[in-house]
Amino acid sequence: MKTKLFLSAIAFAAIFGAILAQPAAAQDATINIVVKNKKFDPSTINVPADKLFKLVVKNADAVAMEIESRNPRFEKIIAPGATATINMKPLKAGTYSFYDDFNKSNKGEIVAK
Repeated sequence: MKTKLFLSAIAFAAIFGAILAQPAAAQDATINIVVKNKKFDPSTINVPADKLFKLVVKNADAVAMEIESRNPRFEKIIAPGATATINMKPLKAGTYSFYDDFNKSNKGEIVAK
């Protein structure tokens, strides 16, 4: 009886461990962008098409900025020295623009391949 319980516990642990490990293997891609001197760095980012990803944007400037896009639709105001994470839905293959709404000359693009 103890052996059956022990084997059942081991089997449960193995299955549960496999379930927990699976999301780690399928983690979203993370893309880091820094805004410094009112410019995105990098200004062009490449992401896998049809996959979730995250934009992690650090504002290294002394003034607030707002990263924004019309397609895909997102916008986020980021205080000076702050970092924001934007969870992105999968994008079809193509090129998508984004910009700083407080400084429209600061532009970038997302290239999904």
